[in-house]
Amino acid sequence: MQMHRIDCFKFYAHWGCNMAERHFVFPDNERQMMVRMPVNLIVYQFYGGYFHILLVTRQMQTLMRWGDEEQAQIISVEIPRELVTEVEGEKRTYKAEVHEVERADSLLHYATYMDVTETRKRLFAQRTQKKIRLDFFQKILDTTQECIFWKDERRRFVGVNRAFLEFYGFPSVDILIGKTDEDMGWHPEPEKFMQDELRVLQGESTRLVHGTCIIRGKTRDILASKSPLYEEGRIIGLVGSFIDVTDQYEQERRSNILKEEKEIALLEAEQAKQGMSNFIMRASHEMRTPLNAILGFTYLAEPETDVGELKDYLKKIQVSGRLLTDLVNDILDIRKTEDGSMQLLPRPMVLSDLLHNIDDMISILAQQKGILFYTELSFLQDEFVMCDQVRLQQVLMNLLNNSIKFTDEGGSVSLTVREESINARISEFTFEVKDTGCGMSKEFIDRIFDPFAQENRNVAKYGVGTGLGLTITKRMVDLMSGTIDVESIEHEGSKFTVKIPLTLSDKTEYHGFITGSNKEGKRSFEITGLHFLVVEDNLINQEVAVGILEQEGATSDVADNGLEAIDKFKDSEPGKYDAILMDIHMPLMDGMEATRNLRILDHPDAKTIPIMAMSAEAFDESIEECLECGMNGYIRKPINVVELKRTIGANIRGLDE
Repeated sequence: MQMHRIDCFKFYAHWGCNMAERHFVFPDNERQMMVRMPVNLIVYQFYGGYFHILLVTRQMQTLMRWGDEEQAQIISVEIPRELVTEVEGEKRTYKAEVHEVERADSLLHYATYMDVTETRKRLFAQRTQKKIRLDFFQKILDTTQECIFWKDERRRFVGVNRAFLEFYGFPSVDILIGKTDEDMGWHPEPEKFMQDELRVLQGESTRLVHGTCIIRGKTRDILASKSPLYEEGRIIGLVGSFIDVTDQYEQERRSNILKEEKEIALLEAEQAKQGMSNFIMRASHEMRTPLNAILGFTYLAEPETDVGELKDYLKKIQVSGRLLTDLVNDILDIRKTEDGSMQLLPRPMVLSDLLHNIDDMISILAQQKGILFYTELSFLQDEFVMCDQVRLQQVLMNLLNNSIKFTDEGGSVSLTVREESINARISEFTFEVKDTGCGMSKEFIDRIFDPFAQENRNVAKYGVGTGLGLTITKRMVDLMSGTIDVESIEHEGSKFTVKIPLTLSDKTEYHGFITGSNKEGKRSFEITGLHFLVVEDNLINQEVAVGILEQEGATSDVADNGLEAIDKFKDSEPGKYDAILMDIHMPLMDGMEATRNLRILDHPDAKTIPIMAMSAEAFDESIEECLECGMNGYIRKPINVVELKRTIGANIRGLDE
């Protein structure tokens, strides 16, 4: 034992300031008894600024190989807590347990030295084995893309995986070891994270708790999960992981902003309700005409027994019912344009697909009436544009339907589309609808876009209408920052010219959310051999969807709700499902929530598998919400086989046309 005569004022102040500074002497009989004790005992006394040895047991003298004279010379500034000596050729370590005893105004220190050599060997071996396990565990963790970390019971970092370091941009884990989140300063609200981890250290596990962190000056949204770490039944720290959901939360925030804007628009519409009273009165008047016919012919049909008369009444009731339905739909669209609740939803689209699709539908109407219809698309230079496809199609269909309606057999109707570049990103598209119909008077042209405006025509020849179609068309064109002009000569025909500026889109942006037909009027996407997960709670709809897929050569599994869908997908092998057909309204978990949860699963296909909504809803808001929650396509019910194959084909990579 090496001891030195150096200044020890602080020890003197602590140990000896209240005791007489004198040498204590054990009585001989007591001394002899203590020396023979079979323990490793040394008795120290502090005086003169040092610790002096008063007594050493024979066993301790033998162990340390001390003689009496050598022992008397040993003094120290402090009691040695450990002594190292050699026993049978092996170095062994002895650790002191010190007790203080007051004797005759002196403070004695009894130090019993225990052999801790084997204990330390075991601890060293355990630490070595633990390090081997930790190194192996670290290699496993570094292969996952999820950010993982673990901390001690004081919330200090003990280790992280490679994904964690890459997420924060740290070159080494040494920057983190021994520090807390507060030390790193990367949480805008550190108290929330602290309380969350303190609960975990009390035994609670948390899952997908939302929070924010600052990465290189930018705030990111994360979802964190944490659990306590146990050792021999005692909590020694916590382990956690998190994923970056910034893009998902940004989409949700944008959706909430849109909803707030709609609420404001509705409030403004309510305040302007008085100005709508005149419109409502006129709409009520227009609705009473077909309603009167429906009720009247129903009254006449009730006592009628002649089958021919009954069929005639039913036909007239059906015509009036369709007119009433058109009127209600048009009034709803008019109301949306006036209160500002109609919002454009521009998406990447193929313009030629839309035009060919319209060509298919109008051609059927023209053939039924014996009218020549043709479309001229040779002036198109760019196919991919950003546009609200539904609204553009509604504008063109309104104009073409009117032309077909007011053109006699043998006449002609045409649609010509031209493109003129404005700059590198925007082109002005001109849509010209021309017919050889009955034409319009100049007086009527001046008010053609007013609600309920109709020129006196032969109802038996041209049928009836709501008088709102062109009003809606004009307001939709205005909403798209376009213009609409009319030229017409009575008995010769009319020409409507619509000009709309559209932003050009890269082909890579097009995902086929709404697909049209090609020049042959169809897209022949084949789904033979594909395997689908059909998520649908209605048994009849399940049977229909599965039956259609089987008839087209595909197979499928069925889940009754969103929760079951998540379980089946989570347990599936990578690549098992080619796509998911997702109903929207279901018990336990709806389709949108299920999609959000699927997208954040720790599954190789979670981020990339195409998910198509299947819904009877046709509202723009529903389509927008489906896109925002992570879906790729939208299939309307009742399911149309051609539309089903188009949408699947447009969203599954590698599916040939």
